[in-house]
Amino acid sequence: MTSAAPELSSPVGVIAGGGGMPFAVADSLQSRGITPIMFALRGNCDPVRVERFRHHWISVGQLGRATKLFRSEGCRDLIFIGILLRPALSEIRLDWGTIRVLGKVMTAFRGGEVDFFGGNQITTVPGATSVVTVKDAMGNPVGSSDTSGTATIGSS
Repeated sequence: MTSAAPELSSPVGVIAGGGGMPFAVADSLQSRGITPIMFALRGNCDPVRVERFRHHWISVGQLGRATKLFRSEGCRDLIFIGILLRPALSEIRLDWGTIRVLGKVMTAFRGGEVDFFGGNQITTVPGATSVVTVKDAMGNPVGSSDTSGTATIGSS
């Protein structure tokens, strides 16, 4: 099943893990006239390849800093893509923003609905962490025209 791609506002934040997919997405956004802003995850994202784009480095656990950066860059839409390796405890940089939402993060890992940024909800699906449902404040799916609640981009 293929659904229409959601309308994205420019610029779009790309939270970039490892591998080539973050850069393929950023290139695709640029080809559509949308400015990608890369939020490169330390220890995962390729430091050489990210230099081609406007970018900021963030660490796992810096949700507060990341949120401030998203807002300062004007990113209303975010894409989280790429490989995320489990960091060593010494590499996790918890900031106050992360500590404030730690309970919500734990709920997300158990498969519940969370509202990290106020207004949008991200629902994780237990056993399939790569599948998420994004809902607006009213509980309606965002980015999909189907009613199943699962935002689908591409073919299945």
